[in-house]
Amino acid sequence: MADGHFEAAHLGQFAEKLIAFDPVDLLAAVGGLQLLPANAHRAIRLEVLAHVIASMKNDEANRPHAGSHRLNQLCNTGTLGQGWVAAQEDPFDNPFLEAFPFYNGNFLVFPGIADESILVLHLLCEALFADPNAFSNPLFVSEARELLSAVLALSNEVAMRAELVRGVELPPWIEGQSVFIPDAQTLTMLKQAVSFHQSELTCLLEGHFTSPIVLDQITFQLGHLELTEYKLETGKLRSYPWFELAILSLWHCQACFPSLPAMLSFSLLLSMERETS
Repeated sequence: MADGHFEAAHLGQFAEKLIAFDPVDLLAAVGGLQLLPANAHRAIRLEVLAHVIASMKNDEANRPHAGSHRLNQLCNTGTLGQGWVAAQEDPFDNPFLEAFPFYNGNFLVFPGIADESILVLHLLCEALFADPNAFSNPLFVSEARELLSAVLALSNEVAMRAELVRGVELPPWIEGQSVFIPDAQTLTMLKQAVSFHQSELTCLLEGHFTSPIVLDQITFQLGHLELTEYKLETGKLRSYPWFELAILSLWHCQACFPSLPAMLSFSLLLSMERETS
C-alpha cells in the first residue's frame, strides 16, 4: 500500500467530471458495484468515488444517469484508474460474505476490508447481551439491539436482492486490475439492490422490531460531505455509509441506500464506540 496522503486538487478535478450526472444514481451505482465479488480488491477506488459523489449537491432535476461505458471511464482511467488511488489497494483477505447469528436468525453481512470486523462485532454482542444489567444505563442495551437489528436486516436484504451466497469465490489479486463494470441490465439490478423507498425500509425493519430512525446514527446527507475531507482508513463514509435523501424523480418520495455496503458492519462498531465514549 502506498502513502495515504491524497491531493485535494486531484479530487476537485475529478469531481468536475461528475457534475453533469445524477449524484443519486451515481451513488447507487457505486453501492451496487461493491456487491460484485469481482470488485472485492477494488474497494478503495469505489470508496473514493463514493466520497466524491457524496460531496455533490442533489439540487438539479433531470440530470442524466452514467451508463456502463461512462462508469468504466470514471473508475478505470484518470484519477481512479492509476496513480495515487489505485496504489492504495491491497488484496482482499476477508470472506466476501459471512453469516452473523443474532436475534431472529442468521444474517448475511459484508466484512469489507476492515480487519477482523465481524469477530469484533461478535465480541461486542457478547459483551452487550450476556449480562444487560451490567450497564448503568438500561436504555443503552435496548438501543444497541435496535441498531444492530436494523443494520443486520438491511445488510441481509441487500445481499438477498443481489442474489449473493456465502462461500463465493473471489478472483485472484492482480495489481492495477480494472474495476469490473457489468452490463446495463445487471447494473440496474445492483442499483435496485441497494435502493430502498422509505416504505420498504420501514416494512423491513418493523419485521425485526426496529425502525429507520435508529439508522440516523450512521446516516449522512448527500451534499453535506466536504470534498477535501477524505482520509484513507478513517474516511467519513466508513462511519456513516447510509444515505437518506429526497429524490427528484417521478415518484417524489424519499429513498435511502448504503453507499458502501461493505462498511455497514464496520460502521456499527464505530457507532457503538461513539455511544460509549
